[in-house]
Amino acid sequence: MKTFLSFLNKIYAHVLRWYSHSYCEEFAEEMLLDFSALAADAGRRGILSLILFCLRELIDFPLNLLRVYFEEGRIFKILRSPPINNGLRSGLGFGMAFALALPVSMLISDLIFFPY
Repeated sequence: MKTFLSFLNKIYAHVLRWYSHSYCEEFAEEMLLDFSALAADAGRRGILSLILFCLRELIDFPLNLLRVYFEEGRIFKILRSPPINNGLRSGLGFGMAFALALPVSMLISDLIFFPY
């Protein structure tokens, strides 16, 4: 079990680098210590508890990462980048066209099949 916990700590330490440099400098050590303590506690309670702990971290980590980038304003830079911006515009345009096509096609089909 100790080797598995050590492996989890190494993975978490590597994943912490995904945060911005300033955030990582300030909080990475504390976050790693908290993670290792919580993982060890979950490991002492059993494998099911450790699995649930890992699943919770898998869900929370991306959300926290987005929150940090949003608070630092970097998320807006990412959204303004040409590939992301073009993709968002295309998706919005397709969604609006689809949303308009559905009622129009229903109206046309009602006029064709039920002329009264």
